[in-house]
Amino acid sequence: MITTAVIIFGGKSLRYGRPKGLETVGDTTLVGKIADEIRAAGITDIHLSTDDSEIYSDLGLPMVQDRYPGCGPLAGIHSALVETGAERILVLPCDLPGITAAEIRKLLQYTLENPAQVVFAVTETNEHPLCSVVSSELVDVLDTALKSGHHAALRFFRGVDHNTVYIDNDRAFHNVNTPDDFKKWEDSNVL
Repeated sequence: MITTAVIIFGGKSLRYGRPKGLETVGDTTLVGKIADEIRAAGITDIHLSTDDSEIYSDLGLPMVQDRYPGCGPLAGIHSALVETGAERILVLPCDLPGITAAEIRKLLQYTLENPAQVVFAVTETNEHPLCSVVSSELVDVLDTALKSGHHAALRFFRGVDHNTVYIDNDRAFHNVNTPDDFKKWEDSNVL
């Protein structure tokens, strides 16, 4: 059973101009919405992975500081595995306003039925390595990769024991990188 999740704050939101995880979605923040969807999928142990815990301290979720700051999402995943001690963690990025408990449950269920060191989502148009379930079996391999300067999540995941789960809802995986992206998503969705 998968009981722990981490929401990854991988970048500095340079294109967004401010912390995008704090963008307002309905009556909560983007991160709050994602955390609510994770809870609705059955996981209550939710952590935030960030290099800047001060910005997100008001969210009331435990923080995991990167052991390899500035090394991207793989560093956050590695630190979350080490800090939580979980056998497997659900990983989601902080910038998916459309993700719902339905997609998360599908990923979790597929992982239970088809275990691998990593299981990540794919849709008709893309692969989504940061929408994944990652096994603690990878802690040492991740550590070695990060020390060697290998930070690309998709390349890393393809090089280990992995499975993919097809999810037929591209819109759920539309990430927002700019305020304009967020406005377009907001305009096309009823909150």
